[in-house]
Amino acid sequence: MTTESKRDEAFVAPEIEAETSQRPTIPVDQTSGASARDFAAQAEDLRRLNQRLVCLFRGVPDLVAAPSVPEKMLHAATILTGNDLYRGCEIVLEDPEQGILRVAKGDGYSLESADIAKRYTELKQRIADGKEQIESLDPAADGVSWILTLPVLSPDRRLMGVLCLQHDDATLNRSGLIEMVSVFLAEMVQAIEQFRMERELERNEARYRGIIDNVGDVIFQTDRDGRLTFVSRQVHQMLGRAWRDLLGVSILDHVSPADYERAANAMCEVLGGKAVRLDCNLMRPDGSEITLFVSANPIVENGTIIGGLGIARDVTEKRRLEEQIRDSERRYRALTENAYDAILLVEPETCIIVDANPQTEQLTGYSRAELLKMSLMDLRRPDQAGEVRQRIEEVMCAGVGRFEDTPLIRKSGEEVFVDTAASVYEVEGRRYYQAIVRDVTVQRDMNEALQKRVLEMQILAEVSDALQSAADLPSVMGIVLAGVTAGKGLGFNRGFILSYDKSNHELRGEAGLGPASAEEAGRIWSELAAKSMSLSDIFAEQLHRSSLESDAAFEYARRFVVSLDDEDNVFARVVRNREALCVDMRVENPHLPEDFLGLYRAKTFAVVPLVTRDDVMGVLLVDNLFTRHDIRDEDLHRLKLFANSAASAIERGRLLVSLERRLHELTLTNQDLKASRDRLIQTERLSAIGEVAANVAHEIRNPLTAVGGFARSVYASLSEGDKNRRKIEIILEETDRLEEMLSSLLEFTRPAVPRFTELDLNGFLMQTLHFMDGEIEANHVRVVFELDPDLPRVWADNQQMRQVVLNIVRNALQEMKQGGILTITTTGRKEDVLMAFRDTGPGIAPEGMDKIFEAFYTTKASGSGLGLSVCAQIVRNHNGRIEISSLPGEGAQFTISLPAAGRLLDSY
Repeated sequence: MTTESKRDEAFVAPEIEAETSQRPTIPVDQTSGASARDFAAQAEDLRRLNQRLVCLFRGVPDLVAAPSVPEKMLHAATILTGNDLYRGCEIVLEDPEQGILRVAKGDGYSLESADIAKRYTELKQRIADGKEQIESLDPAADGVSWILTLPVLSPDRRLMGVLCLQHDDATLNRSGLIEMVSVFLAEMVQAIEQFRMERELERNEARYRGIIDNVGDVIFQTDRDGRLTFVSRQVHQMLGRAWRDLLGVSILDHVSPADYERAANAMCEVLGGKAVRLDCNLMRPDGSEITLFVSANPIVENGTIIGGLGIARDVTEKRRLEEQIRDSERRYRALTENAYDAILLVEPETCIIVDANPQTEQLTGYSRAELLKMSLMDLRRPDQAGEVRQRIEEVMCAGVGRFEDTPLIRKSGEEVFVDTAASVYEVEGRRYYQAIVRDVTVQRDMNEALQKRVLEMQILAEVSDALQSAADLPSVMGIVLAGVTAGKGLGFNRGFILSYDKSNHELRGEAGLGPASAEEAGRIWSELAAKSMSLSDIFAEQLHRSSLESDAAFEYARRFVVSLDDEDNVFARVVRNREALCVDMRVENPHLPEDFLGLYRAKTFAVVPLVTRDDVMGVLLVDNLFTRHDIRDEDLHRLKLFANSAASAIERGRLLVSLERRLHELTLTNQDLKASRDRLIQTERLSAIGEVAANVAHEIRNPLTAVGGFARSVYASLSEGDKNRRKIEIILEETDRLEEMLSSLLEFTRPAVPRFTELDLNGFLMQTLHFMDGEIEANHVRVVFELDPDLPRVWADNQQMRQVVLNIVRNALQEMKQGGILTITTTGRKEDVLMAFRDTGPGIAPEGMDKIFEAFYTTKASGSGLGLSVCAQIVRNHNGRIEISSLPGEGAQFTISLPAAGRLLDSY
């Protein structure tokens, strides 16, 4: 028998002995043959039971070795259903990690379960209800006679599962065997709990190792000889060596030679029972060194020091930065001592000065000892205390700040304008307000002068641009005066331009700009302020003004006349010496004429000469009558610069006026020459055409007269019903048309000289239209007269003008074939009289407007094209004009202008 089988037999034998000791001893020779057989059967049952128990506990080691809880359960179920022990086995357990687990084995159960939780609930409920452990079944049900249900209890007697066994052997219902099964279950539970504890231990170890390995510092442990017994994995990043390679190695083997002795002494102190803190350099495999901060403590066990435990942190970069900070502080001190600017270090809460460089002494006039007893507020005006505190708070929050042109009070009481660049400066963990202060008094004065110069250049540039856009002399003067008086320009209240009359040796007012009263000045300046107009906008508005003559200042300026005969006269001095002068009549006598002094109210004014090409063309007079502001030297300087551009622009404007006048004269002369040339050409052309036309007309008229005469005779001899009568009518109509055309041609080629008389145009039109009543009514046209009752008489030839009116009216009647309205209008003007004929016909096409008065141009099938040409010629011979206007579909209008009777006519 093996050792394992002896263990199992020894474990089970006491139970079997207990079972057998309860039975009565029946001698074999006293019993019947049946009793002997029963005893033998019972002995066989006990033997089989013993074998089953041996097999039951023989599998316990394999159950313990199973690698998971489900496999342990399956192994237990296999043991319980093996060796003819139980026919079926079902184990249901609650697992903290995997939930409810179920294992079924044998003939009594399927390995698949539809609802494990439901099954477990049923089994727990069975136990909770206190039902018998052994339930008898119908032996015919699948050969199963009994169901044994046992609780699976944890070591602390907590229900953690249920065991359900099925069998058909009555011997398995013995209480001893059931207790053995319970012991087996306890072995299974112990194996499962041990497995769970081992798993938890592994997790805890992994968690501990993860924590140790993820700490940025290296944790190490040594024995009493200084050899490493534990080291965290971070050592690889720090030293470049694997932690396994360092176990058993003395920590002093990696210390830099320079620090070896100090590190050895520190280890001795730790093993002697003291905690140490030190920096030391360690060597890396590549030969480089790193600086570690090591904190070590002794490990004491049962009162004995068995080693040391320490933490090492890489402080290489930190020590390097600390050294840089120390160097920076040394450099900072050197810089502050030699800096060009004053540097102050201030405690932000109390504003006490804690440090100052030598330049601060020069700037403030205080010694360093005095400054270190003072507050920053002592260097500022009392009203700036709140502002200074606010600035300090802003800098301490934001880190930096800059403040320009803030006055600083020197020890002498003098104010100095300074720029301050502030920042936060940390010293030994404390934050201070650091101010770098620069004296900008000179720079500020230079900036102000530069800004003034830029403003002057800007004003001059805008004035120059505006003057380039000015097209005439009034616009030029308007821009000059606007630049002088605009608030964004030179800003004077009033400005006047006086031109120099050399022949009379005097100055005469030519233009002026400015308010007439203080009330008007206030209103104008308020309106300009509300509009927020720039200087360019003011110039643009001035360019669009029609004239300066509507300004009261303009009329006021035209009354200025200043004689220059008195050499002491201010204006005479300005013209003679070509210098700008500022005059205050309250303190000096300007030697001006009485009439000018009575007219000019300002007591203080400035006069600047307008000089061009070494010649004085006038002066510019300005004052501040309403604001009463003094005229400063810088104002006079700007005015002089302005006057130079103004003089050139005014001269250019005068030259332009002269050129325009001359150009106009030349244009009129050229027009007269062109008209004379056109008349001469037309006369020659008409003379040539007239000779030809007269000969042709004479040759045509004689046979035409004969044709007409014979046609009339034949027409008179024909009866009314004769079919040839209509043909003769056509011959007569065409003969009359040819005669009319020959008459028009002769009139066109040999126009009659008009015989001018004073003609009442209204009566003439009424009389002429009366002659045409029949034609007008036949065409269903209504005539509307719009006659001027005060119409002056005109110079005209009655017969020729009648021909013009007849031609125009007949053209209108021909255009209004379906009827319409003919409106005849007369209008009197200063030197001429207009008469207009407006019809409601279809109008004239645009392409025919330029040809309507040309000879032989016609839109009618039977027209000669000479009617309107003759009309135009007659009107021109009357020194008049004929014009036409028309829109397609809206009719046409002929307008004729004739000279009034009071006007002298040009020679024909």
